[in-house]
Amino acid sequence: MNSEAIHNTPHYDSRPWYKQFWPWFLIALPTTVIIACFFTIYLAIVNPLNMVKDNYYKEGLEINKDFSQQQLALDLGIRSELSVTHSNLELTLHGNPEFTPPTQVMASFTHPLNTALDFSTTLKTEGNGIYSIPLPEAQLSALSENPRWYVNLEPVASQSPWLVKLSFEPHFL
Repeated sequence: MNSEAIHNTPHYDSRPWYKQFWPWFLIALPTTVIIACFFTIYLAIVNPLNMVKDNYYKEGLEINKDFSQQQLALDLGIRSELSVTHSNLELTLHGNPEFTPPTQVMASFTHPLNTALDFSTTLKTEGNGIYSIPLPEAQLSALSENPRWYVNLEPVASQSPWLVKLSFEPHFL
């Protein structure tokens, strides 16, 4: 053999495969995906989201809902002020001259993310469109710990069934 033939022969790495870089790199890619998959499954089990409600069919039909109750509230010029003072929930309703405040108002509080925090309460009138009710400690703590709520206000047993929807950010006075 001449010296030129010795230099042109391919050089093979004599190390075993497990000491090479590329096999471990190729094994690491799918292994990382599998670990991420198990972590995602763990997160889904530990933190389940209740995005699908029990009455999803009924809520799906609300797309075709009649908005006459909300329109009636607009026609009556109903304005509301909702506040939390000490341990009381206070509501003030104002409206056009043809608006007669009902004796009781149902307030349904809906949390945007956690349905376990949702609650409803009936407020009784104190006169002149002012309503108040003491709240239990569980509802007070839910209101204080969560900054945003959706509230539906509607009269209880009224001849004109209006509906006021509002977004409520409680500020404790």
